[in-house]
This record gives sequence, structure tokens and C-alpha cells, in this order.
Amino acid sequence: MRAAHLRRAEDVIRRELKNPELSPDLVAEACGISKRYLHELFSDANATVSQYIREQRLIAARDMLDLPGHAPIAEIAYRFGFSDQAQFSRLFRAAFGQTPSGYRAQRRAI
Repeated sequence: MRAAHLRRAEDVIRRELKNPELSPDLVAEACGISKRYLHELFSDANATVSQYIREQRLIAARDMLDLPGHAPIAEIAYRFGFSDQAQFSRLFRAAFGQTPSGYRAQRRAI
């Protein structure tokens, strides 16, 4: 049952990535579980809800950088709930080892 709740929470998070109000409270409410139980589910998976949300937002933003077209990096950052481009760039570099603009340039060169 716990695995099913965790999968449902992960699905809610992925579906709501563009929602700036996405938070553990919103996820717990959407899943019909308590926030405490939600935190326990992610703790069992060696993560926090907030970390998982941030990781999924970064992955979605990285995927968007791969798309044809030239959406500005700042627009991508705001679209996925990052408060500013500098914060997004710092987190992106920490997660993927390069800046968003460096990643985009590398992918376009392939």
C-alpha cells in the first residue's frame, strides 16, 4: 500500500510541476493522505518531498532545453517554479554538472 501511495504522490508531482503552488501540502491533499505520512513515504525512499519536487522540475527543465526552438532560459526557469534564473542555474549546475546555457549549447552541437 505504501508503494502505491508513493507512486500516486510522484504522479501528482510530475503532473503539477508547472504549478508554482506545488508543495508537500498540495501533494498530500491531492493524494488524500496526511503531510506527515507523505514525508514518511519519501523518507523511506531516502529523499524529502521538496527534494523530489526540485529534482523533477530540473529534469523537466533540462528536457525543455532539448526541444527545438529557443525558449529563453529565464522563461524555462520561471515555468518550472524557480524564483530566478540565477537560482535555477546554480541548482542545474549542481544536478547536471553544467549551466543550462552550456547544456543547451552542447546538445545543439550534437
